[in-house]
Amino acid sequence: MEVRKNFGNGHKESIYQNAFAEELESRNISFEKEKNIKVYSPKTGKVVGYYRPDFLIDNKIVVELKAVEKIPKMFIDQLYDYLRNSAYELGYFINFASPKLYTKRIIYTNDRKSFVSKVLVAFSFLFVVFGVFDNAYAARVFFEPAVGSYQVGDSFILSLLLDTEGLSINAVDMGIQVPKLLKIKGISKSGSVIQLWVQEPSFSGGTINLTGGIPGGVTTSKGIIAKINFEAAAIGDGNLAFTPGSLVLLNDGLGTKFELKTASGPMFQVVPKPKETATVSPELKPKETPVAVKNKVEVKQDNKKPEKFEIIAGTDPRVFKGEQFIAFFTIDKDSGVDRYEIKEGDSGYKIAQSPYLLSDQEKMRTVIRIRAYDAAGNYKESIYPGISKRIWWQLITLFNALI
Repeated sequence: MEVRKNFGNGHKESIYQNAFAEELESRNISFEKEKNIKVYSPKTGKVVGYYRPDFLIDNKIVVELKAVEKIPKMFIDQLYDYLRNSAYELGYFINFASPKLYTKRIIYTNDRKSFVSKVLVAFSFLFVVFGVFDNAYAARVFFEPAVGSYQVGDSFILSLLLDTEGLSINAVDMGIQVPKLLKIKGISKSGSVIQLWVQEPSFSGGTINLTGGIPGGVTTSKGIIAKINFEAAAIGDGNLAFTPGSLVLLNDGLGTKFELKTASGPMFQVVPKPKETATVSPELKPKETPVAVKNKVEVKQDNKKPEKFEIIAGTDPRVFKGEQFIAFFTIDKDSGVDRYEIKEGDSGYKIAQSPYLLSDQEKMRTVIRIRAYDAAGNYKESIYPGISKRIWWQLITLFNALI
């Protein structure tokens, strides 16, 4: 409206585009001009091409500008079809040359798109291109304890924690550079908010690698990403630092990037182990010598099961080459989820991770049981499919037997 008021309806389209961009900049509204947007096949989910809208606002809203006297229906249809076959849900068609400023708001939500299935949205972190939007939001990743002084040979545990600052995130992809004065003894996922690990937490080349997602997203002020067990190996001072490009992603279906507030990690001081003293005279020796225990992990009593969870089945051409798989996750607020075990049909239970490739790829009539165990040994079991579908299976089987 501001552009139309300032420029009227007699200019060519390029003038309105420049004026519109100028107005957005003056209001600090982020945008990109003619950005390539992927167009997907509704049958296969594959990218079949690209289109470039006039503007992409805040990486969420598609805007097409025109300066024509009459508005052909094909202009509106074109924007509608682009929304229908892309990951974007909201678009505006604006015509500056009509007698009155013309705006058309078009919505095509992702839940109506066959290529954006429930499972695909849940695992959007696997498929986005990291860094699609810079510095839009903020999140804080930090360690506890933040500082420490240790003797050579000491073992200690640091918790890597996440503060989403009130927003919901669904993925992390980060590296932690470890100084040579420390050794890695182990990386624990127990109690982690990350439930779907793209790859197991690992340490190589002096860097800890952590990449995974949270179906449905999580909002937390102190969520555990991982617990890292270190050993003080050499004398000196140092710190942990996050590698360039470390990020977490917003739970918006588009993979919007969080800026990580990680200017520096915790500071370490590793000092020499004190030399053993000579024999202490009896009169100076205390009756009891207190024993200092560093980083003793206190395991509190936990009689509660992990929370109830759902098993989601689906397919996607980018997961297990399009074969049937299931996804699942839950949380345990006391001792944390330790592992999952799966039972397909008459087979025994075995350790499993989500997403999980199903053995029964043809009939898909195998009852699946998944147990989520916490660190204290309690478990919660979920069954797929639900009771109503299992009854339907039995009725079909009975019907086939009768005929």
